[in-house]
Amino acid sequence: MPVTTITGIDRMKTMGAAVPQRSSSAWSRLTNEAARVKFATRIRAATALCQELLDANAPGLHFYTLNRSTATSEIYHALFG
Repeated sequence: MPVTTITGIDRMKTMGAAVPQRSSSAWSRLTNEAARVKFATRIRAATALCQELLDANAPGLHFYTLNRSTATSEIYHALFG
């Protein structure tokens, strides 16, 4: 599920999701809410993670969109045109 809000990161962590170290490190360096919102909504980070999974021979990708498919659609188009 692509992160689209700051609270989404915290909610995912409380449900047991692992946040990649590079994302956690980048997140901790951001000092204001506006910068965090910009980081959290970046499609590029999610796309790069998906590409790494595909490059490592993951059999596919599965996204939970919860009726918010815009981010997932952007990731799909970045990966597959």
